[in-house]
Amino acid sequence: MIIELFLMILGFLFLWKGSDLTVDASKNLATKFGISHAVIGLTLVSVGTSLPEIFTNIYTGLRVNAGAEVSGIAVGMILGSQISQITFILGAAALVGIMYTNKFTFKRDVPMMFVAIAMFFMVGLDGQVTRVEGAMLITIYLVYLFMINKQDNVAGNIKNELKNHNHKEINTAKQGGIALLGLVILIIGGIFVVNNAEVIASEFGISNTLIGIDRKSVV
Repeated sequence: MIIELFLMILGFLFLWKGSDLTVDASKNLATKFGISHAVIGLTLVSVGTSLPEIFTNIYTGLRVNAGAEVSGIAVGMILGSQISQITFILGAAALVGIMYTNKFTFKRDVPMMFVAIAMFFMVGLDGQVTRVEGAMLITIYLVYLFMINKQDNVAGNIKNELKNHNHKEINTAKQGGIALLGLVILIIGGIFVVNNAEVIASEFGISNTLIGIDRKSVV
């Protein structure tokens, strides 16, 4: 049991460090290609900081497909992530300094947040999320990214950077390599967390969903 606990904690550290490496490298590449801070926050940073959940949940899905009873870990992490970010994390940030946003970002992105929450509620009403529902959720997010790209001309900024070679001090190959290393660390961390959380939950009779919620609330 001590070994499993140690490996799970090690997995958390891998998820944290891998996410840091990937997010930092992605932000450097975004700066090089002239992508706005708002778009960086909505795409690279939002997805990047969710990489621990993404890779852990993908591996959880593979384990469920193999017959393991660990789907509660994935669901718990998703619920814990959204609850802690909208309440505790935003509240803590506001205590340190007042948070500002422009009306355009608020009108465009807050409705999308409510759409995502509503979709999650609807697909979970029957107690499961099917492959068709999963594909539908991914499609909605890709449409959202496409909308952001069109409004902020992300592709045009990247094309302009490749043509004019701005921000030459940022090495594309190096930052890409760091991002790839971060992804590898994330994969290893996800495997450690899921496998050992499954063993600990089984040993103590703890719900996998509760482990997922608690894990996301503290990491």
